[in-house]
Amino acid sequence: MDQDLRRNISLFRFTIVSPLVNRKGMSRGEQEAVLRDIMAKDWEIPGSPRSSIARSTVLRWVALYEK
Repeated sequence: MDQDLRRNISLFRFTIVSPLVNRKGMSRGEQEAVLRDIMAKDWEIPGSPRSSIARSTVLRWVALYEK
């Protein structure tokens, strides 16, 4: 994997998790609404033929970001 692809993947993942990590104190309902919105969209995922993101993937990316 080249450096540009790694950077694009990192930026993409940050784009996905930023609404969840930038708003501290969000209620569970608000968090679920954001997750549903993310999962409902079709995405152009760098380095992948897929266009959707699973809830578990988003939560894993959030945990990795917070770590």
